[in-house]
Amino acid sequence: MRRTAFRPPPAWRSPMAPTLAAGGKLRLGLVHDPTAERMGGVAGHAGLFSTADDLAIFARMLLDGGRSGKSRILTARSIAEVTAPQSPQGATHPRGLGWDLAAPLASNREQLLPVG
Repeated sequence: MRRTAFRPPPAWRSPMAPTLAAGGKLRLGLVHDPTAERMGGVAGHAGLFSTADDLAIFARMLLDGGRSGKSRILTARSIAEVTAPQSPQGATHPRGLGWDLAAPLASNREQLLPVG
């Protein structure tokens, strides 16, 4: 994963998905979350940018039980933790470590895989 970073340099931004369209311009590689922006664009909840190719490498590692090629990146226990709900009991929209598990704002959420 060579094109994944907080505050990616401008040269990396063009293949990245925009975070927001404002004033007729796309924001590429720049956070739109006001709290993350005040934190310099680096936050646990926002600011990590990547390309589809790098995201595919990450997803393959998760599907391969934490391995990437011959290297172990995450343990099976770590994968179980990041894919399990981490929200308080009874939360309307369950979240894992780093993403929504039920994707309440995704238009295709009814078609997504169930939690777990």
